[in-house]
Amino acid sequence: MPLEKISLNQKLSFGVGGILMIVILLGAFSLNRMMKLSQLTVDMYEHPLTVSKALLKIESDINAMHRSMKDVAIAETNDSRAATIGLVTEYEQTVYKSLSIVSENFLGNSTSIQHTSELFSEWKPLRDEVIELSKSSSKQAAINITTGKGAAHVSQIKLSLEPMIEFAEQKADQFLQDSRKQRNSSIALMLLVIALFVVVAIIVFLLTIRILKASQDTLKGFMSSATDGFILLDSDLNYVDINDAALKIIGLKSESVIGKSMTEVSPDLIETGRYAAYQKVIETGKPFLVSDLILHSRLGEKHIELKAFKINEGFGIILSDITERKQTEKVVLAEKMFSESLVSSLPGVFYLISEAGKFLRWNSNFETVTGRSPEEIAQISPLELFEGEDKQVLGVAIQGVFTHGQDQAEGQLVAKDGKRTPYQFSGKKIVVDGAPCLIGLGLDITERKFSEYSLKESEEKFRALYDNAPLSYQALDEDGSFMDVNPMWSTTLGYDRDEIIGKFYIDYLHPDWKAQFEKDFPSFKKQGYIHEVEFKIKHKDGHYLDIQFEGCIGYNPDGSFKQIYCVFQDITLRKEAEAALQKSKEHYRQVVQDQTEFIIRYFPDGTRNFVNDSYCSAFNVSEKEALASNIFDSLPVEEVSRIKRKIASLSPENPVAIDEHSLKGDDGREIWHFWADRGIFDEKGELKEIQAVGRDITKRILA
Repeated sequence: MPLEKISLNQKLSFGVGGILMIVILLGAFSLNRMMKLSQLTVDMYEHPLTVSKALLKIESDINAMHRSMKDVAIAETNDSRAATIGLVTEYEQTVYKSLSIVSENFLGNSTSIQHTSELFSEWKPLRDEVIELSKSSSKQAAINITTGKGAAHVSQIKLSLEPMIEFAEQKADQFLQDSRKQRNSSIALMLLVIALFVVVAIIVFLLTIRILKASQDTLKGFMSSATDGFILLDSDLNYVDINDAALKIIGLKSESVIGKSMTEVSPDLIETGRYAAYQKVIETGKPFLVSDLILHSRLGEKHIELKAFKINEGFGIILSDITERKQTEKVVLAEKMFSESLVSSLPGVFYLISEAGKFLRWNSNFETVTGRSPEEIAQISPLELFEGEDKQVLGVAIQGVFTHGQDQAEGQLVAKDGKRTPYQFSGKKIVVDGAPCLIGLGLDITERKFSEYSLKESEEKFRALYDNAPLSYQALDEDGSFMDVNPMWSTTLGYDRDEIIGKFYIDYLHPDWKAQFEKDFPSFKKQGYIHEVEFKIKHKDGHYLDIQFEGCIGYNPDGSFKQIYCVFQDITLRKEAEAALQKSKEHYRQVVQDQTEFIIRYFPDGTRNFVNDSYCSAFNVSEKEALASNIFDSLPVEEVSRIKRKIASLSPENPVAIDEHSLKGDDGREIWHFWADRGIFDEKGELKEIQAVGRDITKRILA
């Protein structure tokens, strides 16, 4: 046997044997006998333990079968029933397999296992009867068998398991006690034979064990506290040990892993090829690495780095959860792509300039506007793109950015072909890789320049439109004072233009609206616009009008505040109409509430959105309780199915469904109701709501 395959305990035993010579040979012989005896006892202990595990598995699977038979009994569709029956069949096969294990290994009376097997077989006709009743829609009969005869039979099966479980556990304890007695007697005999030399051997051995235990405790502590997952397996790739971090990564519990093979825990290992790779590691000793692995879809998008390597005759795996790192990389990549996309899609020319006057970065629009290639842009200075006075102005602005932190300027950008385009350039000082740089944006202001030239010409046209506009217009300054109004404004409110210019707008508002204006006015100036804002404003003759505003802020070319532009409509008549409509709605609601019939409106999913008092009284609920619950809540399965069938029957061609049915009152007496449900459909023919009217017909039915 190669030296590296000898365990550390064996090496220590050989070392002590060399020191203690012949005496230790005798001790080694005794130890050998004890180890064999202990191993034999362990094997015998594991024998009944196998039986115990199998019996507990039988009990668990029978419980699962019984639960599944309940699902078969109440199955709504053939597909769900077939799936559940398949699950019952799988559990049945597992139970027979476990019964076979118990039959082969049970050391007690074989009639016990035979009796259990017979009881389990006798359960089969009952299950078949339930399945047939479920298929024939006799759900209640199927449920009665499952919860009656079926449940009683399951209890008999489980009761027959208890003596065997108790016998196996007692047998295991008996073997363990006998082993301890044999071990103690052997140790006593060995102490009498080797005397003083054994004492020396024990001292050496205990010191060694202490060292080993300290090492093991250190290793276990390391594995328990490690954030990486550690897995130890034997040469057959069966799990020997696993730390908490690994269990968290693979999403399993220790008891479902230890002692099992890798393929049993993760059947997909063979398909992925990793199982063959692990076997190759054991054969060759060459480590196996996967830098980014998604272990299983059930664990979500969890990224794992896996390292597999050989440990003596066994096998080790280190799992590192790199999900956070991958997510960070993904975010960084997304931010980089977003940044590049943002720069490329900017409407103007983007640039990043070093303090030495070299372009470090720019967007594709910069290349298009200047007519230069990336190689040419990298070689020129910013001022080479300007001529004459513009070159001096831009030079001062660039220096101003590095001196004061930011600056802006206008100038004619000269392209390679000599084309001149007016631009407004802005720049801000930033630090990139420890060096000061200028980052900025240039916007084409050709249209603005043209607009400035055309502004004077259009002012006269604007004034004519302004004076004759059919809407009321007003202009306010930054403090909310009138700067101007048009003739329609004066017509609507009765004031002459001269008597309100310079006055505060808030002085003309209804007292109830002044606080709202003081609250909203700063927000309006910050936001830059308002839409469909309503106020009450005072007419010159003293009455108040309801008005609806649209407004925006006007700015000067330098971006500073200019004035507030507002137009408004007189919506007094509309407000009066809305009030009348609300009064009509309240009247309609009162009429509905006074009806003796039960009136309810609900959505197709059963959510109520209206109930009248008669409905609440009939069903002994408050309006709040009814609207907070669903019509299907607390109803029997058959009643839910009946209502859903009625809803499904509604269509634009047949919008009304009528039925009579009985129900149990709170006092247990039978009550009969008549209901007429009308479907409400949208223009596409989709059912949006149901209005139902019902009444108590108990007297007529029972007469």
